[in-house]
Amino acid sequence: MENLFLFIFLLNTTVAYSNEGPCKEHETEKIAAAGEELDSVTGKVIAKLSLTEFYKKSKEINGLIVKGSVSIEDISLVKAGATIEKMLSKREDIRARMILNRADIVVIAKSENYCDIPEARNLRDVKTFDGRSFCDICGGGGVPGRPITTVCEDNLLKTTKDPYFGTEDILTHEFAHAIHILGMEERDKTSLTNLYNKAKEKKIFEKNYKGEPTYMMANEQEFFACLSAAWFGVHNPKSLSVSQELVNRNSIREKLPDMYEFMKTIYPE
Repeated sequence: MENLFLFIFLLNTTVAYSNEGPCKEHETEKIAAAGEELDSVTGKVIAKLSLTEFYKKSKEINGLIVKGSVSIEDISLVKAGATIEKMLSKREDIRARMILNRADIVVIAKSENYCDIPEARNLRDVKTFDGRSFCDICGGGGVPGRPITTVCEDNLLKTTKDPYFGTEDILTHEFAHAIHILGMEERDKTSLTNLYNKAKEKKIFEKNYKGEPTYMMANEQEFFACLSAAWFGVHNPKSLSVSQELVNRNSIREKLPDMYEFMKTIYPE
């Protein structure tokens, strides 16, 4: 961090003393513009150093990086890597786009929460679309501007503190979001939108077994992510977030044959 402070000091000194003497109006405007540019550069340097300081463990998985702080277990990198490799094994073009978008995977250590990672520290006072605190979530999918996919280590390793009690694999769900948003080509995204709308028209997947609205039908992103977990057999069939009509690969094939054919083009069978 000493190097960071020295760098910022030198940058500020350069701006402050490169305009010595009386300032004319147009010179004042130039100094103001230079100050704004400096703030931007300084912010980027601080962000980059923050990432370097935080992420001490990593593993490359055919172009994508799985990483975490010094607090994560080494086996977590291996387990996360195995999951993303399985999901990407069908479509190298999707992998290539995700590499280009720097869609890294972050394991949140058992002693950490989502808001502890550098990319999410500005979300401490922000809620998810369904009203939860970002600091309480077990994982998040990659999006433009924040392309990392995250998963809490307790769920990844199925510890006794796993908030899903070992019944669901959150990385599969969250990485499906990244595949959808950062990896699919536009033709795939358009097809998925149409398939989601077609499923909504059926009006049989909107409620869970308690008659409550299902999370999976909230939007096309959750539709694809929930069905991705069902495709790989890692979604709890008794979860309140899904329709009991769509709990595994066979039920997708039976109830939504067009969606099944689409998913076959994305994932291995």
